[in-house]
Amino acid sequence: MTGESAPRLPPPPVPIRTERLTLRYITTDDLDALRYYQDPEVCRYLPFPTADEAALTTRVALMTQRVAPSEPDDVLSLAAVYDGALVGDVMLRLRTRADAETPPSVAEIGWAFAPSYAGRGFATEAATALVRLAFDHYPLPRLVA
Repeated sequence: MTGESAPRLPPPPVPIRTERLTLRYITTDDLDALRYYQDPEVCRYLPFPTADEAALTTRVALMTQRVAPSEPDDVLSLAAVYDGALVGDVMLRLRTRADAETPPSVAEIGWAFAPSYAGRGFATEAATALVRLAFDHYPLPRLVA
């Protein structure tokens, strides 16, 4: 395969259902539910500042495009939905690979959840499903959070 690029990875099998949650693609209709990104406590340990209205609109538009990661720095963004309400979101960012001919071998996961849904185990449940997806769907031997 010398001189060729790595093959594109297939899109993930979405939606993903857990005991209580559905992980699905984010849509522009989710803007209001994602307003927890305007909460300084939610963004306290995230790698970006609290979002004002313009930044939130831009962030949601970007999240809607994150559906089929295949290359390093590509991202999968999924809404975590409980009983019809978006309660949080999770992301899988593909990172490094051995060379240009192989798929990424390391990925990062992250999550953010609305404070009103804290303490119910939703982040754990969603992150567990994302870890399973990372190892079962993608050819990843290593995952970091």
